[in-house]
Formats: sequence, structure tokens, C-alpha cells
Amino acid sequence: MNHGCWESRHERKLCNFCATGCIQHVPDVELTRKMLAVCPSAAAAMGQNDFDLLHNIAVIWSNIEHHRGFILCGDLESKRKIFQSESERCLELGIIALEARCELEHGRLMLGGGCSISNATTPIHVLLGWCNRGSRHLKSREESPDVPFVLALLKKLIHERPSCVGIKDFNGNLPIHVAIENNQSHENKEVITALLRSRPSMTLVPSGDGKLPLIQAIEHSSCDWTIMEDLINADHRSLRMRDSATKLYPFMFPSTRNDIDHVTVVYKLLKLQPDIFSYFHAF
Repeated sequence: MNHGCWESRHERKLCNFCATGCIQHVPDVELTRKMLAVCPSAAAAMGQNDFDLLHNIAVIWSNIEHHRGFILCGDLESKRKIFQSESERCLELGIIALEARCELEHGRLMLGGGCSISNATTPIHVLLGWCNRGSRHLKSREESPDVPFVLALLKKLIHERPSCVGIKDFNGNLPIHVAIENNQSHENKEVITALLRSRPSMTLVPSGDGKLPLIQAIEHSSCDWTIMEDLINADHRSLRMRDSATKLYPFMFPSTRNDIDHVTVVYKLLKLQPDIFSYFHAF
């Protein structure tokens, strides 16, 4: 008897059983939407596991994704479609729950109360903050949902609600500004790319403190040339726009730093805009 094959079949059956249990716990989208419309505070209510609605949805989604590897190896096309559908349903529920939470927090701020998810009371700004500091192994409601879940929510939000990328937070920052500020990981680079595809004109909008996205990226050593190139390609006019505070052109910012990488950035910026010196008469 081939024990290896038997163990493999047994693991697959066990995984199918567990995965089926996962999808049975996915709440109904319309019912959840109606419930939160009647009682928005339910979005922040804690369950027996000390998780709120969003965190519980994150756990269910993570379990479905964990088991999908086994399911997708099977031959049942119908089952694969079901799990894909349930995964998407979890993301839709996540957005609904987060929107309700943000409405609650916004109301508290307007009444002068505290805000538990920072002063970024739009779903996309909250997710961007979580993407930067999120926990990969959720243990309590005090932690952010797992980064893969947050990243999946961000991509769905940008794709299905593109108007959200043009909304500023209370600090006057667009999502692109927050994403560049938090650019510490591969996940944030993916988000920046998705934001630029959704609305390239954001590269010409200054942040709350007057910084253009390109200048933000230059000043942050964690931003590589690929990000800067994406920002430039989105709208080349950003190369000729001066910083509102210092009146410096983008290529002048890295030139003040003694770092060979930034010297290379200066060279690349000047190469892309060789006629920049003709603008100096107005400087």
C-alpha cells in the first residue's frame, strides 16, 4: 500500500471538509448591508472571540484562501468557482463593514470624541495605514487585519470604487500621498501602481504639507527608482513643478544628500527633462 498517496488523499479530504466549513460561515452580503444600515454600531461590536465584524470576516477569508490551494488542484470546476465567489464575497463584506466603521468614527470626530482608527476616516486611508503596519498573524482585535486581506481589500476598493482615490483625509492627503509615505514594503508598491493606473492626474496634486508625490518619493529613501519612474510616466509635468515651500524642482532635492543612489536619481531626472534649466529665469 502506498502510504504517501493515502496520506495525500486523506489530507485533501480533510482540507475539503474544513474549507467547506469556511464558506458556510460567510455572512450574506445584502443581509449584512441592511443590518448595518439599521444598526451601524454593529460594525464595531465585539463577538465572543473579541473580534469585531471586519476582523471576523478577515479570519474567514484567510481560512478560505488557505484551503484554496488544495481546492484549485482538484478537477471540480464548479467547486473552484464556488470558492472564488466566496472569497470575493468576503472582500465585499469587508468593504461594507469598514465603510460602516468609518461612518461611526466620522460621527465621533464631528461630536468631538476620540477616534480608534486614526483620523483617516475613509476606508482607503484606513486600509493604507493597516497595510503599512498590519500584522501577518492576527491574534487580537487590537491588531490590524492580516496584510494579505488588507491588500486584497485595497485592490478591490480601487477597482470597484475608483472615486475613492481622489478623496483627501483630514490631513489633506490623497491615498497616493499616504501610500508613498508608508512605502516600506512590496505590498505598498503594488498599491501605488494600482492608484496611478486608476487616476494618473494625482501626481500633480500636492499633499497636505505641499509636497508633490514625486518629491515625496525622492525624499523617502525607501522609494526606489521604479516608483519614481511610475510617477513620472503618469504625468511628465511633475518634473517641471516646483515644491510649494522650498521652490525647488524635483531634481534639486536628492542633490542635497550625500548618497550615490540619489546622485544617480539626479542624473536620471535631468536626462528625462534636459530643458529644465530654461525655467530657471523664473526661479
